[in-house]
Parts: sequence; structure tokens; C-alpha cells
Amino acid sequence: MKTKYSFGLGICKYADDGCPSILICKKRVSYEFLDFVRGLYPTDDDYTHLKILINRMNKIERDLIASMDFTKIWSHAYRESLVSSHAINCENKFYSTYSIDDNKKKLLDMISSVTHEPMNWDLPKGKRERGELPVDTAIRETKEEVNLNPNDYRFLSKMPIIYEIVEYGVRYILMIFIVEFIGRHNSYMPDGNEIVKVLWLKETEIDRIDGVIKHLIIDILNTYKAIPKEEHQPEQCRTVEYKRKIKCKKIKV
Repeated sequence: MKTKYSFGLGICKYADDGCPSILICKKRVSYEFLDFVRGLYPTDDDYTHLKILINRMNKIERDLIASMDFTKIWSHAYRESLVSSHAINCENKFYSTYSIDDNKKKLLDMISSVTHEPMNWDLPKGKRERGELPVDTAIRETKEEVNLNPNDYRFLSKMPIIYEIVEYGVRYILMIFIVEFIGRHNSYMPDGNEIVKVLWLKETEIDRIDGVIKHLIIDILNTYKAIPKEEHQPEQCRTVEYKRKIKCKKIKV
């Protein structure tokens, strides 16, 4: 089974009314839309995987796909023209698949049957670059996505919480470091390219979101409430050994 890793921060604080809260961000494009654009889905006869992808996209993404104009689809996903060989390969797969009338009809029927609008909320997190340690990836992604610097928060644990999600034959490992926000109220902002909105979500408002992220947030906030408020420096997190057998909290999809 293929395994993918991502690393991020669970940025928590107590709101003015004493309610535990966590910083979440809204993605400009959904992961499902990007998977569709890159053709990362099986072409099985019953279209089960594709239907799930379509249902998790927002209306703008679904409408772009329904236009059958891959130039517009790619431009929205990556804000660039169809110039790379990778982009051309994705375009060729799209048109070779959906130039077939039956495939096109099934795709458009899936799009028109969607009756809800998903909310693409997530934690600030991302993939590790070559040579990076997990904590450095989490710090970098947080800076890139919501413009928070390390002096805006303090680490409450040297070890991250490690979550496992298995979906469509892929094992996703999420390493989330719990930190407490100590910056100014307006010291965070979306980057505009990947993130379009940032929100402090209170524990009492968790039902506003759904999906896997809801289960992650519940567990992170419960951990935040229970964890001793002992400050750790990023340097201490860099000494943690991750290559031993990973014990994960399993999140059901």
C-alpha cells in the first residue's frame, strides 16, 4: 500500500469566553479537484472513486469541469498555462477519456446530481521537502499558508500526534504538532494562492464542518485541553526519532 506523509501544526488557544479554539484554513482549491486534474483516479466501470471526488469539490470546480475546457480547468488549479509536459499529459488523458460520449455523460450527470456544498477546511500542513525534519516542514507550511512565524506560537510537546487515514488504497500519515497561539489577533492571514480564508473555530462550533478534518479537530482540541502547558522549543522537536515503528491514531473515513 502506498503511503503519503504530511506535517503541520494544530494551532490552539482559549477564546475570550474560555472556549478552546483551533486555527483552520480554507483551501483555494480542493485536493479532490487537483487529483481530478492530474488524472489520479482509477477508471473503473462503476465510477465510484470519481463520484466521491466530484462530491467533495466546490461548485466553481464542478462548473469548470462541466465546461470541458481543460485550459480553464488547469489554469484554475495551478494559475499557469498549459506549457509543461506534465500539463500536456494531463490534458491528453482528460480529452481521451471524456471525448467518449458515454464517459462524458456519466461525468456531467455526477456533477448535476451534487446537492450540497462541501467546505474545504484544513489545518496548515504540507509535504516535506528534501532534507527537512518534520517540525521544520510544519513551521514552513504554516508560514507559507497563514503567515505565522515561530514567535507567534509555542510548542506544547516535543512529539507530534500521528494520525493514519486509509482511503482508496492509500495510507495517509499526518504528523501534527500541538502549539499554543501567543501572537497578535491579526498576525495571521491567508496567502491568497493556496489559502483564501483563515478562521478560529471554537470547540462549540465544530458541527459547522464535516469529514475527516472534523475528527482531527476534535482529537487535537481534546489533546490541547489535557496536555501540560510546558513550553518546548523547535530545537527539542528536531531531536525526536521518527524512523522507529510509528504508532498512529486511526481516523475512519
